[in-house]
Amino acid sequence: MQLVLLIETDLYALREFESYLSGNRFRLVDTVSAKKGLEYARSAPPDLILIGFQPLDKETVETLVYLKKDPITKQIPVLALIHGFNQPFFEYLQKIGVTGYLPKPIKQNALVEKVNELLNVSENIRATIVKQTVNHVAISLNNEERVIIIFRSGIKNYVLPEIRRVVNHDFIKTAINKHIAIDLRTLPEITIEELQILEKILKLFGEKRIALITGTHMGNIMKNSDLPDHINLFLSMDDYELFLQNPELDE
Repeated sequence: MQLVLLIETDLYALREFESYLSGNRFRLVDTVSAKKGLEYARSAPPDLILIGFQPLDKETVETLVYLKKDPITKQIPVLALIHGFNQPFFEYLQKIGVTGYLPKPIKQNALVEKVNELLNVSENIRATIVKQTVNHVAISLNNEERVIIIFRSGIKNYVLPEIRRVVNHDFIKTAINKHIAIDLRTLPEITIEELQILEKILKLFGEKRIALITGTHMGNIMKNSDLPDHINLFLSMDDYELFLQNPELDE
């Protein structure tokens, strides 16, 4: 579930926005303290940050500056909630790093729509970052429901040093509600030692159902590994696609 952080120093507005955003398909954390909001963002980076800007409130602007300077939070989209519309002020916020804005007073439908729009932007940003930081492990987001993890090189010498950087907490949080498959077909071979490493990699996902696209490695995997029941093996991507079309699929 995606996480939204709301920083709003106006308690009345905070409660109003809280009621607007409750019951949606994301988790909301809110605070009236800009300082605490910054601490929250750094300790558990959200997928989206909403900041209510009050007239002449320097602390909230400084919070935005800090968020955009910190490597942990600088890529997170920020939605500004502003009294009325002050063009010069909004342009200033854009230079600092605001992604979009809504003028107060804000209607519920407009807020929910904008939040969902920016959560999609956030997901695309995360996917792009992952793609840019790997060489031997590639991530393919085929659509909103599927994630394919492709092992391009040997598991022991190349995949293992990269996998924890790729399959980290943020990635698992993003992908946990999607269908996940690991494609092994481009590997020239898989040794028994590498199969043991593969079993440990699969444990990073807990009890999540994972598909292995094995290609010619099917026999080797079945003979020399002991995979749990929630790991499904498929010879080809076509077989996996047919499996996903099963209306009785138990995910």
